[in-house]
Amino acid sequence: MTAQPKEWIAVKAEKSLSKIAGANGEKELFFCLLKFSEKLEGTSLISNSSLYVSEGQKKWSEIDLVMIHNSGIYVFENKYLSGTLTGKINDRLWMKSSDTIITIQNPIAQNKKHLRVLADYLDLPENFFKSVIVFSDNCDISGCPKSSTDYIVTHLSDLSKTLEGHVHEKIISDRSVEEIFIRVMKCADAKEKVVNEHMNYVNDIRKRRKEERKR
Repeated sequence: MTAQPKEWIAVKAEKSLSKIAGANGEKELFFCLLKFSEKLEGTSLISNSSLYVSEGQKKWSEIDLVMIHNSGIYVFENKYLSGTLTGKINDRLWMKSSDTIITIQNPIAQNKKHLRVLADYLDLPENFFKSVIVFSDNCDISGCPKSSTDYIVTHLSDLSKTLEGHVHEKIISDRSVEEIFIRVMKCADAKEKVVNEHMNYVNDIRKRRKEERKR
């Protein structure tokens, strides 16, 4: 089973460049996984067509993409970036430099939170899940942490080869794969109110960061 966001059919002209880049990156990731999944049985792919999981208190985790397979539930954080990215595992923010220098949230920590929120929602142990952070090929991540037992860090072009080493052990039955897929799909197509609450939360975080930098 697959689900594909409507926004990939035609990217709206009024979207900002960053949102367009993000949508393009998630589209490339989706089709890369779709091609990879053709070699596998019992696989479901879920796009980020408004995949929001509640954290409670009007807070939501926005998850880029989830792949559910007999070998586990793969939670993807897509970073469609160019330039050079540097950061350490315990840093709250990482630095991206190209024409300009900006900071981004530590994607390993960010996706770890997404994984935990999804695990709570599904009421499944965290060892069923795998965190995967995918960077565009023109992003230099040599100054970032390498993959570990807790997470996978990879370029898009290396993703299929990387995942091949993780899909052989069966820990989820075929029936459970379908049941989990149905439950996760309930988080898709979020209502406008949910999206607005999430964006307000994100904007509040950005404001606090700006205030911190001024101090």
